Amino acid sequence: MSPEFSLQTRRLLLRPLNHPDVNQLVQVVKHSAPSLGQWLDWCSKDFNQDDAEELVYLTKRHWITDSGYDFGIFDKKTGQLYGSVGVNCLQPVFNMANLGYWVSTEAQGKAIATEAAIAAANFCFSQLGFTRLEIICDQDNAASLRVAEKCGAQVECIARNRIFYQGKPRTGIVYSLIPEDIEALIEHPDLITSSFNS
Repeated sequence: MSPEFSLQTRRLLLRPLNHPDVNQLVQVVKHSAPSLGQWLDWCSKDFNQDDAEELVYLTKRHWITDSGYDFGIFDKKTGQLYGSVGVNCLQPVFNMANLGYWVSTEAQGKAIATEAAIAAANFCFSQLGFTRLEIICDQDNAASLRVAEKCGAQVECIARNRIFYQGKPRTGIVYSLIPEDIEALIEHPDLITSSFNS
């Protein structure tokens, strides 16, 4: 699929990261490391331009090879980068994938992650034809758990050693999301609407 694909919601533009985004990505990750670093081992104060360029390269490669679909989350009016939402671990045999997200410290508590995750899930179901998504959250990551629940995802199990963080396994909560869960949110006039641009 083209790495120029984008989604729009009421407040957000979701699109793959590009080289001009590198400096902003470095700033966002470094600033957010104290809150995000406990859940994402790549998110640290040592994150640098080389790391950001590699991330941008991998994002584009995933799009071109249809092995993953990662979107930068941007403010539609200002262009401010808030974080990322991505679809990975594609399993064609089961017609499913994983949905993950992170947002900057500045964007937390504003339902930005929820808005982006719903739009990405809608893209997966309506454009890619998936019939199931899984969201895997650390059992202690309350903010991530709330986002999954606001997206309409349902808890299926507590999975031991499901997450690997800094070389050690951790317990994860497995949520499932299916098309019917998203349809009610998309169709509700006061909630998320999205449009696709290829």
